[in-house]
Amino acid sequence: MMEVTANSSPTATSQTQRSLWRRIRWAEQIPAYLFLLPALIVFGVFAWYPIIKTVLFSLQNVDLHGQSTWVGLDNFRRMLSDPSFAISCGTASYSPPSAS
Repeated sequence: MMEVTANSSPTATSQTQRSLWRRIRWAEQIPAYLFLLPALIVFGVFAWYPIIKTVLFSLQNVDLHGQSTWVGLDNFRRMLSDPSFAISCGTASYSPPSAS
């Protein structure tokens, strides 16, 4: 027969987690977050900003003169319907047998 203990109930674990959040002294954590802030800003500038700009560029028809028009998912439709895309995907996924 299966035994049920008081610690395995979902309400006991949620009460334990709630008491943990109450015990954290958030005012004492402010200096730690301030030390992390420059690293988070640098990470955002050098990682997230280029990712977001790339996604936006992929949804636009960008001209070299700086002009851009919004095309939405048309770039992706055109890419998926191009026969050379399927060939390049097959070539990229091919792995030759190892020589060992």
